[in-house]
Amino acid sequence: MRTSWATRDLRNVQFVHFRDLKNDLMCEIALIADFLGIEYDAETMQRIIHCTFDYMKVHAAEVTRLGGIRGRVAAIASSIRALTANGAII
Repeated sequence: MRTSWATRDLRNVQFVHFRDLKNDLMCEIALIADFLGIEYDAETMQRIIHCTFDYMKVHAAEVTRLGGIRGRVAAIASSIRALTANGAII
């Protein structure tokens, strides 16, 4: 963490805190998209609502192909990629 913290003021670095993601996922996704210069609309944001931990717990069989934590991480990564035009987040 010490090495990462030293990069916090670089213009191409944005720290995202787990607590913030858990408290307000849609706001954090919007901040990440803005940081990356990705345009999005309300419809796009609604398509990724399934990224919330509560939703995934209730719908685990539907949202996880791999099951368990790996499936949840894959679901989140897939949804974040949906925000990008070319499927790549740097």
